[in-house]
Amino acid sequence: MSNYTDFIKTGAVLGASTITTHFRSSWISLKNGTNANTLKCQVGSRYNGDNITETDNIAKGATTGNFTLSADGYNLKIEAAGLTGNAYYAMGMIFNNNSGTDLEVSFSAFVNDVALIVRTAGSTTPLDLTVLVDTGDMHFDFFYLTDE
Repeated sequence: MSNYTDFIKTGAVLGASTITTHFRSSWISLKNGTNANTLKCQVGSRYNGDNITETDNIAKGATTGNFTLSADGYNLKIEAAGLTGNAYYAMGMIFNNNSGTDLEVSFSAFVNDVALIVRTAGSTTPLDLTVLVDTGDMHFDFFYLTDE
């Protein structure tokens, strides 16, 4: 990458240790799944990010499409298979929270995936996402760095 114009065209991160590091920004929506105790999720690009069509009935302890929900419902992962490259850094924020609960969100890169955990504000205890979406949809913005 020789200049700012190259960055705008490719999303490559100037100053990164390799020219294959890319900045990506996306959003994710979490809704109540059609089946009980499941999620319906979709990912869309904000800038140079990935798009994953809406996936319904993401169950605890299972991988459905490009999403994996932990057995306790606390951790939702966007699988590397649904991302362009392997994620090695991620962070995000709440864009819209219709649950009526004061929330905090944590994003991280976990074994090439992007993972998110939601907690009640000020708490260290994660919340079961399948229970939380029963009270309203949630939407988050996040950015992540990938190796391609």
